[in-house]
Amino acid sequence: MNQLKKEVGGQNKILPINLNGKSLNNLNVFSFDDEIHAGKLFIQLYGEFYNSYSVYANINIEPFIKQLIEKYGLSKENFLIKSEYSKVKKIDEIDYSSSLYLIRIEEKLLVWVSNYKIVTFYSDSIHFDEIKEIVSLVKSCKKEKKHKRKFYMITANSHSEYGFEFRKFSLIR
Repeated sequence: MNQLKKEVGGQNKILPINLNGKSLNNLNVFSFDDEIHAGKLFIQLYGEFYNSYSVYANINIEPFIKQLIEKYGLSKENFLIKSEYSKVKKIDEIDYSSSLYLIRIEEKLLVWVSNYKIVTFYSDSIHFDEIKEIVSLVKSCKKEKKHKRKFYMITANSHSEYGFEFRKFSLIR
């Protein structure tokens, strides 16, 4: 297994990562906040610069990941980074809205998945239609916005100081 070493506080920190037999020549794949930078990792893995396409959307991560696994036949080895979290009250359940993933979809195509942003890192050899398919999966897993507007109805009320009151009600679509 390959290992990434990062000097933190004067000590070397060893981080195992599954790269399917690829050896890294330069271990400069970390961003300023000690997280692995997906673009730098792409350059290390494939020896070329990348294109990126970002989609900012609030999505349901669990169904999105399931659809990626189903569509591309992904396995555990395809998940280069899998940072999953849980809430204290539900320690056995994954809180997908807080989790992060870096997935190798195919050769020279990586996808960074978080709650509010999906970023694809891809080579010139990847046709843009492939990126459009991933974006269509994102659209299908987008969270519905909740309407924050409240509606009130004015009703007569003899017990009120002013003779009327506001009552909440909602509209059904």
